[in-house]
Order: sequence, then structure tokens, then C-alpha cells
Amino acid sequence: MTLFDQDGAGLDPIYLRLRDTNGRSDAEQKAYLDGLWTRARPHLDVNFKSAFACNTAQRFWELRLAIAFLDLGYALDVGGEGRPDLATRLSSGDRLWIEAVAPTIGAPNNPDRPAGLIPDGRFRPVPIEQILMRYTQVLRDKRDQFLGYRQAGVVAKGDRCVIAVSSAALWPHVASVGLPRILSAVFPIGNERVIINRGTLAVVSVEHEYRGEVFRAGGAGIPTTAFLTPEYAMISGVIHDTARPTGWRQQSYARLVSANNPTTTAPLPPGYFAWGEEYRSEPNGDGFSLRRLDTRMDGSP
Repeated sequence: MTLFDQDGAGLDPIYLRLRDTNGRSDAEQKAYLDGLWTRARPHLDVNFKSAFACNTAQRFWELRLAIAFLDLGYALDVGGEGRPDLATRLSSGDRLWIEAVAPTIGAPNNPDRPAGLIPDGRFRPVPIEQILMRYTQVLRDKRDQFLGYRQAGVVAKGDRCVIAVSSAALWPHVASVGLPRILSAVFPIGNERVIINRGTLAVVSVEHEYRGEVFRAGGAGIPTTAFLTPEYAMISGVIHDTARPTGWRQQSYARLVSANNPTTTAPLPPGYFAWGEEYRSEPNGDGFSLRRLDTRMDGSP
């Protein structure tokens, strides 16, 4: 059995590259993905293979998440339709649901599409606000999807609901300096400033500007405060990743980022997703505090 036996119209260019490869690196990657699929297959929906062929970045992310949770010792439910992508339970017995999404760069005629970083051979500033718009859109969509599952009786009150966002389809807009960029989509964290003592050149402090919204080309503002508002109270946290289907063999779990929602009605325990970096936030007066946990695993599947 293989993931790469699909044919027909509408296949993803990345899928075609891996399916028809003559190169050693891509051939190894293809075999590697087949191995992951063999492990995760019982926990994915029955249409996974055909969907992987048409939307490779999105389905790769679901596959990678399933393997990560299995490697952490979680017992994943059998995959099914009409429910979130992955289902398991925390050690406390509480139900944990995960919805995965991989936002795209947007249509060419979209005025809010992130610009190329090196058009015409010339460097340009990273379009951070446009990237954040892609994140905020899919976070809102998945929040609404979870609300639909709640109304349908699939997700119960008190269940832990996590939105998992992959930047695989946003390449090359995937890396950031300082705090992971996904945090700026759920908290009002703006540009980073490093204060340096000019005499000793020692770093005195690291500060961040307040950015409570980003603005569309037409001027409309989009909030970046999801985890500080009651509209996202049922969302327990977020997971983020930058791994791509064609580059995973060079990437360990260290790229994964998780963050809890400090205002959720269904909180997550620290360390529930013990890969990569974890950021824990708590209400602090009129704002919030944010700290990074240091004891994280970074192995490979």
C-alpha cells in the first residue's frame, strides 16, 4: 500500500513531484511518508489518501500530527467523518480534539496576499501583517467549525479543543525572529525591540510593541487578540509547525510550537504536547504573562 498511487485531474504539484520522482532525496521522502501513513492510517479518515493527493500540505500536517501524538503515547481514536481531524484523551480522562489546517498564500488577485520576498532578485521586508491575516482567518474558521461540532453534539462542553496550524503552504514565509509568529495571531504581540547597553553591549531587555489588529488593504482591521476574548473561550490552545512535505527528513519535532489559551473554559495541562517549544500564558491584571517552558523534546518520528 502506498500514498502515491493516485491519478487524475487536480493533483497537487507537490504530490506529483513526489509520485513521479527520479531523484534519490525525493524517493527517500516518498518512502518515508508511506511509512508514516502506514502507522497513522487507522486514525485518519477513509478519504485521506485521495485528499492527500489533492491537498498535500494540509494532509501532510494531519499525518505529522497523528504521528506526533502517537509518539507521545496518546491512544488516538479511529478516524471518522463529521468530527475533528484527531481525537484522543488526556491522562486526566478529558477528551482532546484537534483540528488541523494549513493556510495557503492566497489567490494572485487577493490584495492581502503576502508579497514575494525576493521579487526581481531584490529583497523585500517580510509581509508580517499579511501573514498574520492568513493565520487569523483559519483560526476563525476552525473556531466556527468547533462551534458547529458543539451544536451537533460531537464535541461536549468541557472537551479540550486545539487548533493546529501549519505554515507548510506559506513557504518561504515560515520562519521568524524572536517569538514564534503564531503567537502574534492570538495575542497582541507586535514588533520586537532589543534594548542594549551601549557601554557594555549587553542586552538589557527585550520588549514588544502592542499590536491589537492588522489591517486589510481596504483599511478594515482584523483583531489579533483571539486568546484574550470570550469568542475563543472553547478553544484550549494552538499548535504550530513549519515543516513541509518535501523537507521533513531534515526537520525534527523541535519546529513544533504549542501555546495555551489563558481565557479558555477548558484549560490544557502544561506539557500535554511535549514536542518543540511550549508557551504558557496566564491572565495578569489587565493583560497577560507569557513564558516559555524549557523541558521540551525535539526528536524525529
